[in-house]
Amino acid sequence: MLMGLQLFDGDPGSNRRQRLAVAALARQRDIQAVNLQFRDGAPCTAAAIETVPLLTLDSARATGAAIRRKPITRELFDTLATLAAARGLDRFGFLNADIIVTPHVFEAIRTIGGDSHVIARADVDDATAAPATATMLTAGHDMFVISVDWWRRQSHRFRPYIAGEMGWDVVYTALLMCHSNGRILNREPLILHERHPPAWHADTPGARYNGMLAALDARYFSIWCDYWQALETGRRAGASADDEARLRAERFVWRPSVVAAARQWGRSVRARRHLRRLQRGWTMQSGLTQV
Repeated sequence: MLMGLQLFDGDPGSNRRQRLAVAALARQRDIQAVNLQFRDGAPCTAAAIETVPLLTLDSARATGAAIRRKPITRELFDTLATLAAARGLDRFGFLNADIIVTPHVFEAIRTIGGDSHVIARADVDDATAAPATATMLTAGHDMFVISVDWWRRQSHRFRPYIAGEMGWDVVYTALLMCHSNGRILNREPLILHERHPPAWHADTPGARYNGMLAALDARYFSIWCDYWQALETGRRAGASADDEARLRAERFVWRPSVVAAARQWGRSVRARRHLRRLQRGWTMQSGLTQV
């Protein structure tokens, strides 16, 4: 299995969390790890894992705004799938750069099998704390593992969101669950995350851009929201793992509809127009050329 992340030069707290994440990933047996960086510019590296400078797309080019470069999710997944196949590996994965993996997550993936796995994090006050002290978060996902063969067949369904901004993870989760025999792992603390003030709540050009793409994927986003609300209600009532598996199977069903497609078309036109207006403003402010 090939696991990838994208390191970046942040503030001291962020850099410390990234170092812990890299150390945890490097300790895993039978896992190859890579740090995906941009082809141009100074890379952010770590001695414990291989750095691969292959990325060409970024948030600044996508939005036309003068913002910190963040990778594009579709390119991340495509690149990891290609690297995994070239190395004779049948699965690839991506995780956020401040996520501490445990051996249990890979054990669970191997035991369960299937085309895809989406893993929710558990928050801890200290990344070295025992998992028993962690708080599970089900509203988003920080790690994905996907079959190379499945991704090659189905990657056309996935839009180029900006990683590190809101929305993309739950839309990708809905796509994976609707079109693969995938599993969501969100009951046990398999991956850990040290609590810190979130940076992705800000109303930035990247957030606006992802919002437009989420509007284009509104039917999948709605499927996710329906599932998550039912999951939280059931969990408060003491739902079992089997109950939640049935919920996943019932809610993540793609039902093609001419009426829904027509409504989505109108929604998409409005979303694209709104984004173009925003991009013109961002471009004039930054002096960048839109791509």
